[in-house]
Amino acid sequence: GGEGDHEDVFRVYGPDDDPRGEHIREEKRSLEAMELRRAVLRRVLGRLDQGGLALAEDSGSVKKEVLLFCLTCIASDESQWNARVSLGSSSTKGTPGLLELCIQLMEQVPAIDPTESKSNRRELNYEVTDGLVIDEGTSSEFPEDNGDVLSLEDALAAKLLAAGIELACESFTGKDVDELQLLKLRSPHLWYQKVQEQGPRKVVLHIGPTNSGKTFNCVEKLAGSSSGIFLAPSRLLAWEVRNRLETDFAKPCSVFAGSDVHRAPGARHVSVTPQAFGNPQPVALAVVDEAHHIADPIHGWKISRSILGLPCQELHICTDPVAHLVIEKMLSFTSDQVDEVRYRRMAPLQLPETPLKGKVESLQRGDCVLVKSEDAVYRLRGRISRHTNLKCSVLHARMSARTVHKEIEAFNTGLSDVLVTTDVVGDGLNLNVDRVIFWDVDKLDGNVRRPLSHLVLRQIGGRAGRYTSEFSQGEVCVQDLRYLRAVRNALSSAPPIVESVPIFPDIDILVKLSEVLASTRPNSSGDFEIHRLVDQLALLVEVDFADVFTLHDLISVRRRSRLLSELALDFEDKYFLSLAPFNVTDPIVCDAALRFAKGLVDSEAIDVGLDERVLLQPQSLREVEKIRSYISVVDLYLWLGLVYPDQFCDVPYAQELRQDLGRLVLDST
Repeated sequence: GGEGDHEDVFRVYGPDDDPRGEHIREEKRSLEAMELRRAVLRRVLGRLDQGGLALAEDSGSVKKEVLLFCLTCIASDESQWNARVSLGSSSTKGTPGLLELCIQLMEQVPAIDPTESKSNRRELNYEVTDGLVIDEGTSSEFPEDNGDVLSLEDALAAKLLAAGIELACESFTGKDVDELQLLKLRSPHLWYQKVQEQGPRKVVLHIGPTNSGKTFNCVEKLAGSSSGIFLAPSRLLAWEVRNRLETDFAKPCSVFAGSDVHRAPGARHVSVTPQAFGNPQPVALAVVDEAHHIADPIHGWKISRSILGLPCQELHICTDPVAHLVIEKMLSFTSDQVDEVRYRRMAPLQLPETPLKGKVESLQRGDCVLVKSEDAVYRLRGRISRHTNLKCSVLHARMSARTVHKEIEAFNTGLSDVLVTTDVVGDGLNLNVDRVIFWDVDKLDGNVRRPLSHLVLRQIGGRAGRYTSEFSQGEVCVQDLRYLRAVRNALSSAPPIVESVPIFPDIDILVKLSEVLASTRPNSSGDFEIHRLVDQLALLVEVDFADVFTLHDLISVRRRSRLLSELALDFEDKYFLSLAPFNVTDPIVCDAALRFAKGLVDSEAIDVGLDERVLLQPQSLREVEKIRSYISVVDLYLWLGLVYPDQFCDVPYAQELRQDLGRLVLDST
């Protein structure tokens, strides 16, 4: 259509222009008020060894455990207090326990309006002598205050430390310690020991739509750090960031992306997917990209774990506005200092009214065409090759990193004209796209078709146009008029706000839970199945955090757990295999998973179990599907090779086999 058929439809919603703005502003005021409590925690944690308040160096001491937990309580949302009253009660009649004292003191803090000027707030000077006496005095003992008068909240925090800690710790019993552990276990923000030990992080939320420059700026920040980690939602983006760091900034960068592993000599930066998150070492700066995927019921828990569990001095989180409130709420339970930067889309985006009506002849250079499945990618590529002179690149999630790089480079440099892709294109890839064309608005998961979500349509449509390329103004088109309304609504209306996020515990949390349950339940055998422990943890978390956290869907965990239940696996092996990336409905993959698990039980070296016969050229679609199952077997082997490198030691052969199998699928479709 002509110019009259175009309409600028992409809107950006923020606190000032969103029709739900008052709700957002109210949430913001609540977070600002909570920041006053978090400030107490940050200040006191920085002074534990001053004024006679030095603690035992033993990190496992009851005194330190109790103190750190209570300080976290001070920084928590007030709605959490009532659930904690019973913990820490003294065994001596009439003597308050530490948490009771904490609550009593904090209830004395008058309500403070965050918008009120500092000069109008009640203030009190104090100094701590011998860790016991609170007197009016000066704050000169703490030079980091630069002579400022300390607030009433600080004085109450000091009073809590001075008057309560010795008494409460003396009265704590073994049962109290077990209860303390249970309370910590039901608080997901306390699950990550490295983050707890290092103290508050500086967190920056980068909030904006697709193509607004969030990732670009964060990669530049990462390149300027002494060490860092980039957490990408997909293998494809993980490799793209690695390539940019090495090409544009001369920074060696390793990659751990599922089955793809690249160790760069001397690298102090790493690009990973949530699946390969593992047990990261502390770094100077970390980036979590596309954090709005936190809403995904299957993979969202990996984003939650990354946000709460990355040990770094500075954390940058990129997200669509749809998820920023729930991320801020998650972080409000921590002692982190949170700032935000807002972005607006750089290139205008328009939606023509006229559909393409399935005509490949209507395609042109710079088009990115979205289809519902990997098979559909190759079918459409065939039609384009037969009926047009356009050269075509393809993209889907199961392609090898080398092939992906080759296909994207061909499209971005003009060696190919059109890109046909699945929804993986929405994961932040750097593409020079003129038009995004929705050939389909649904996705094929196995044999089940489901519509693409409002957010996914918005993310993919936003890929059109790039202000630094010749396609400075993007268009979003549909091939069928029936799709127009869904796409228009996704681009022009406010998306549903994410209100809660899935989580899943690391193995050390489940080990602690099993130990506490065994000590508090004398009749238990102490032998707990993974999914039963997670059920127990879900009940604990729901006590305090049901409005923020939900336990990750256990269906797949249960299925894998049952599949492996007859094997004499130890607890750690059960945990990792219950989370391993394999489809329990595929018999070829399940047989391989059982064989791999039996190898772990027998402590023997394990090979892939596939030889050259699987590389025969397929003669039918059924044989193509069998090759895809073989690819899944190899992916599982490579993933297990990261967890058990001594037993899954045939990784080089597996990597070569995967590339060969991928080429077979590519050549036969």
